[in-house]
Amino acid sequence: MKQNLLLLLAITILFKVNAQTNAINQTDFIEKKWIKNQNNDMILYAVNDTVKIEIGKIKNTINVENGIVIQTMVMQNKVFKTDFVDITAYKVNNLMPIYHSSNNDQRLITIAYGDTINAIYRSNKDKTFKTYYNSMGKSISYFDSSVYQTILRWFPLKENFKGEFTIFNFDPNSETGLMKFTIISVTTEKITTKKSGIREVWKVTEKYGNTELLTSHYIDKADRKLWKQEINGGKIIMLLEE
Repeated sequence: MKQNLLLLLAITILFKVNAQTNAINQTDFIEKKWIKNQNNDMILYAVNDTVKIEIGKIKNTINVENGIVIQTMVMQNKVFKTDFVDITAYKVNNLMPIYHSSNNDQRLITIAYGDTINAIYRSNKDKTFKTYYNSMGKSISYFDSSVYQTILRWFPLKENFKGEFTIFNFDPNSETGLMKFTIISVTTEKITTKKSGIREVWKVTEKYGNTELLTSHYIDKADRKLWKQEINGGKIIMLLEE
């Protein structure tokens, strides 16, 4: 725990010494009335044909204060001994990221954003470190990859809405850097919920990065609550629902 706190402190210091970019805003059209304190509890399942297996419970919390959004995601995973905890801070006015940390049994990741992007990865298994540094050569607007699924609920959703947006993803074992997520369709659907009956929702389908993997979010038209998420990986579908 002490080592984790030291890493978080180091990243925070790195952020504070970075001057902040005046980024080109890709979010001028965001409907800021939806950006408010909220809690969302869901269950993550893996679905293969007719077999549905619970992986874990997820609690997603949004706190807005002094022009900053703090998003906390805690996942109680049935496989691992400890909870997965992700914390991300970003600005209300343009949704540009400030800070991100992700901690679980396998690794610790911290990222500080500004005129540079500084990231540290530490394996909790063998204690190895990997670092990432990128000096932003030009002003560009982007999201942290961990929160794009929250941010898209604040878009001016309507039938046939489409768009391509920039995100930053840090993954020492895969693709790292600026990449795109693309909203390829928005349609009207009706779903039956356990607690609130039939709800009319926007079904928003996106493609992430260079993968052909499609994700669909079912977002309430009335209050933008996320009721269901489907991640289609071929034979196995990851399902996040109430």
